[in-house]
Amino acid sequence: MKKSQTEFDERIFLMTLLNKYKIKYGNEIRFIDSFEFNAVDTWLGKYFIDAIQEKTFRTKDGGTAKEIKYPTLAWLKEGSARGLVNQKSNSNGLVYTFSEKGYLKAMNYSQSPFRYFFENKWGIFAKNIAFIAAICTIVSTLIQILIAFKIIHD
Repeated sequence: MKKSQTEFDERIFLMTLLNKYKIKYGNEIRFIDSFEFNAVDTWLGKYFIDAIQEKTFRTKDGGTAKEIKYPTLAWLKEGSARGLVNQKSNSNGLVYTFSEKGYLKAMNYSQSPFRYFFENKWGIFAKNIAFIAAICTIVSTLIQILIAFKIIHD
């Protein structure tokens, strides 16, 4: 098994695709099947700026040259394998579209951490707080009953 040149970063990958998608469609989910990402598109490489590998090497004549590798195609294949994008063939060749899973994950990544917490985790947190409050209320009531019982019998 050959190791990828640039390790797949799901957050960068999805945010890159989502930013391009939002320019055209905003937050509408109904267009995820029609917006196509092509591995050859030049825009895709330049938006993967954080993942681009740049290697400087010496040439035969003693000069230096740079080799730049864009992870676009490898990342699209990995995203497809993870179910984040769908692979399709059309007249332009191989293209990719968001899967619903990929789009929703990208939207979660685009939210602030606080908003994500309140929308997705607050229910569990609130239930735990309510449970602890109920236990405190019961303990407090029992203590008051014991104190009142002691005062009456003294």
